[in-house]
Amino acid sequence: MPHPLPERRRDVFVVVAHQDDWQLFMAPDVYARLRDPHARVVFVVATAGEGRHGEHHWRARLNGCVLAITRALPSWNPYLAGESALPTACSVSYARERVNERDALVCTINDDARAEPIRLYLLHAHDGGAQGVGLPPHHESLTRLREEGRALGVAWPPHAPHYESWDAFVATLEAIVEREHDAGAPAELLAADPDPERNPGDHADHREIGRALQAILARRPFLEPTWYAMYANEHRPENLDPEAEADQRAAVFAYLGGYGATASGLTAEWRIGTEREYAIFGKRQYRVKNP
Repeated sequence: MPHPLPERRRDVFVVVAHQDDWQLFMAPDVYARLRDPHARVVFVVATAGEGRHGEHHWRARLNGCVLAITRALPSWNPYLAGESALPTACSVSYARERVNERDALVCTINDDARAEPIRLYLLHAHDGGAQGVGLPPHHESLTRLREEGRALGVAWPPHAPHYESWDAFVATLEAIVEREHDAGAPAELLAADPDPERNPGDHADHREIGRALQAILARRPFLEPTWYAMYANEHRPENLDPEAEADQRAAVFAYLGGYGATASGLTAEWRIGTEREYAIFGKRQYRVKNP
């Protein structure tokens, strides 16, 4: 079941490598935060997740991520406010914003039932692939940036500067926390568990985001981390109750619907990877809070 929710404002940072990570591995907890009127939720997606498919792929994945977020809100679910209630108004807007002297694509989602907007930051670092060696044509990755000092480019905007060092990438994530955190408010951090013993065999990009956040936690003690297992869940028992399972399924298939609705107009290829991944990882959520 999701963690109990506080009765006063709490900032919640959901920081992931790819646009569909939180839906597959932490959806019940994230949906509980999105439905909490006291929670200000900020998503950060660090890579473009473009794989070998280019710009159309990350744009489709972005739309899937946004649809999965709105799926939790009263604007899409009038039953959350009662059977006779009409849906509330929801708006989605995009802007190019400067973060740590870099441009980020930022999506802001407003819902009349929420006092605070939901913010989604997309940093668009190149997808490093599951093993962290980088994918063609760039062969760049967060792992190579950290281990080799090899510069890491971004998929958007065009001609944007590379991350020349691991510290520069960590500083960008930290700058988002700093600008979005309300000083004095407690803050949660939800992210992939970087511990290889608790979360073995994970995607390299997932592990690197966890490592970056560990460095930030050392300087930002107000953040209360909850770490989630990801690829390791394939070999673990199903553990979600029916309500939590329904939230996970809704998040995953909302993402898939948003992705497919976009990709179908751009390419003849119909990707069903998320559906396959749900069959592998679905009905599970494993986490450790403040280890």
